[in-house]
Amino acid sequence: MSTQTRTVTVSWTGALLAGSYTVADTCMIGGSPVPDSYTSVATASVGNTYRVLFSNLSNSFTGNTYADIVGNHITIPNQAPNGTGSVDSVEGSGTITQVGSVVRWDITYNVYISGSLVGICTAHFVSQ
Repeated sequence: MSTQTRTVTVSWTGALLAGSYTVADTCMIGGSPVPDSYTSVATASVGNTYRVLFSNLSNSFTGNTYADIVGNHITIPNQAPNGTGSVDSVEGSGTITQVGSVVRWDITYNVYISGSLVGICTAHFVSQ
């Protein structure tokens, strides 16, 4: 008799992460913490299975922010959620976990205005 070991890797997709999230967010701005809480809605990207779009990052961006997913890791490439021509941009990374039916994203991201770093933020997204 022989024993075999099998490793199963689960990769999240934009469709699996779609839904509403309650967010607890704290940004360090000018050396002081600025806490905030808000709701964000995640949707699957059309044409990219491993990308999710989410609204209202930092409770201030008017457009969607996108994140690329590999396994349980999220990468937010440098982008301007307020649209082309905006001086505001973000970038960051984090992880996805699940306990029972609750999905959580823990993300650290930087906020830039005109290329200068103005905030270092930590956001905790919890599925509703």
